[in-house]
Amino acid sequence: MAPPAEPDPAAERMRLGDADRDRYAETLGRHYVDGRLDAEELGRRVEALYRATFADEAEALVADLGTPAAAPPAPTGWRRRRRRHGEAEQPRAGWRPHSRVVPIPSVRWSPPSRT
Repeated sequence: MAPPAEPDPAAERMRLGDADRDRYAETLGRHYVDGRLDAEELGRRVEALYRATFADEAEALVADLGTPAAAPPAPTGWRRRRRRHGEAEQPRAGWRPHSRVVPIPSVRWSPPSRT
């Protein structure tokens, strides 16, 4: 009887999709922002990432970096809008908007006549 065949390691490997590559690239970018990578190393790793075919190849590119710092939480809840110039907190009693209407002159443009 023949010995059992070993499983093909390539058959068990997961292929990378575009979204997976984008996630790894974002992770590398966060490590760059945190100062764990310089611009040259980031460029090399991103280039290798987009050449990678399988997930374990991409994982090897970020394995030595650890976990990136957590992104700051997204703002939640209602924030008070700052007043713009001329806006009051509360309307004053007796205040009315300016009632005088100033006409805006309009000019019609016509192409020059050909002679």
